[in-house]
Amino acid sequence: MHTIQDLNGSLHNTKDGRFAGHVNSGSEVTIATSGHTEADRFTPRAANTKGIYGLESENTSPISVENGWVTVRMGGYPHANILKGATVSTFTDAERAAAREKADQLVAADKPFTALFELHGDPVIAEVRGHGDFLLLKGSRSRGWSIDTPTFLAVEAGYGKQDKLAAAFNDKASLIPVVDEPTPPDFSKIPDYGDGYPPEQETVAAVFMVKGHDFGAMASARTNLNGCLFFATDIQRGDGIVNGYFWAPDDAPLLTSETSSMYVDNLKDAAIVRDYEPGSLSYNELWKTIPDDRLAGYAYALGR
Repeated sequence: MHTIQDLNGSLHNTKDGRFAGHVNSGSEVTIATSGHTEADRFTPRAANTKGIYGLESENTSPISVENGWVTVRMGGYPHANILKGATVSTFTDAERAAAREKADQLVAADKPFTALFELHGDPVIAEVRGHGDFLLLKGSRSRGWSIDTPTFLAVEAGYGKQDKLAAAFNDKASLIPVVDEPTPPDFSKIPDYGDGYPPEQETVAAVFMVKGHDFGAMASARTNLNGCLFFATDIQRGDGIVNGYFWAPDDAPLLTSETSSMYVDNLKDAAIVRDYEPGSLSYNELWKTIPDDRLAGYAYALGR
């Protein structure tokens, strides 16, 4: 057996010229139809700077109190941040263009507004007013951004519309598969075939949501790298490697869906799709039939 590494940083194991011994013969897709749980709800949380609000859930900035000690997990849980980034990616080009047009109109009319925008890959809500080529924060004469800096996702006229914009963000989040932090039991459910070949009708044991490698892509495109899926079929426990299929939606720049492998340690910092039913997808059909569209691909993974 030989191992090669692609530009994605993924490991590929070859056996007799075939990746990890996968046999690509046809089979039927069997998809679970069980109910689905609710996604994280994001709420606007005031930042230290007046007029700025972060979108946070109980998992993005968790605070725990035990024996009188308050513990804050800085940066939150990776799975929650992946979900937040994937949600940003569901705003279409048309929605972004409409939000930009509305913002330009309100700036031209010298009207205050509240905006949901993407800034350095994160969703931010801000109360702003246009001032020439700048967006000034509510109550400030000097703090803000160049009007071309943020990518607008949604805009509401007037100040104080952060709850309405958070609701719009949550509507988008509801389209994303519900994810959890991966735990050791999740990996113990993935079969290990040792030096043998997987069964002909190999199925997907678990689905992880991951962030794809950015290859130094432009900052405006990086967020779309969130929300890629890795369909795990089997594990090489001794090597700490999980085999499967990496899926990148068609709006993720520079990434290609392909048979792939990932380190267990990397997947521990990813997210596991909570509502996937183990064994409900056939690997041999998955790579042929999963849609390229982001939301269609998510629905496919959940049997919707």
